[in-house]
Amino acid sequence: MNPLTSLVAKYVAAAYLFCCYAVMRAEQAKSCWIDAVRENEFVEGYVFLDKNPRRAKMQPRPWWAPLYGLTGTKLWFETLVGSLRDVSHKCYIFRAFASPDGSVKNATGLLPNTLLQEHGLMAALQEVLRMACGFAVEQSLTLHSPRHFLSEVVAARSEPGTCWCQIGRWSQSVAQLASLRPETNMVRKHRERAARLPDLYAKNNATQRPLAILNRQMGALRTYYKKCGPRNLPLYGGLKFLTIFKKKGGPHED
Repeated sequence: MNPLTSLVAKYVAAAYLFCCYAVMRAEQAKSCWIDAVRENEFVEGYVFLDKNPRRAKMQPRPWWAPLYGLTGTKLWFETLVGSLRDVSHKCYIFRAFASPDGSVKNATGLLPNTLLQEHGLMAALQEVLRMACGFAVEQSLTLHSPRHFLSEVVAARSEPGTCWCQIGRWSQSVAQLASLRPETNMVRKHRERAARLPDLYAKNNATQRPLAILNRQMGALRTYYKKCGPRNLPLYGGLKFLTIFKKKGGPHED
């Protein structure tokens, strides 16, 4: 494979994993940014506008993702950040690439702008899935699929519905709190230190719930990966295999 093609393919794969780990719609990943790495364990960032049927109610919200992926390494994150380093100020995850026919396999390099065309984004993601997993065209997943990955893990492990809600960033979840919206935090930067410290502690306390739930799911996935290896991961269907890693005893963070 051409080294430049390999670079683009690895980047698109890392961006796809970002959507899986951050519970992110591909469309939203075209207008979000990475803010920080927390405690060498989680990646934190913000979406410009979350999905809502009423545009007036669309608001920015935070997202969280595991720094260490399914294999227990930071490779996915390092690949993603490395590919976005020279455009990090532009706040998007899916970056355009040069290709004579629009395909990843014939790509000649990355471009300094976002991949705006939805059809082009879908085609790139589906092509990388075919390259990595051997899928036929009709088996390639849709733009909406990555967002449901960790939610399926929660369901397979029989965690409560409240945990499903938290990790999906849906209504009534911590991610929807007005106090965690980026513009609110920017205003707080202008307050005196004595006034800001309680807010900081409150924010950290609130985010512990989704982070704990996220950590449990990734822990189960990594355990399965270590026990069974990459060749035994299911390419099709659900995640029924995770029922062997159901949480036993003790309360959930619900």
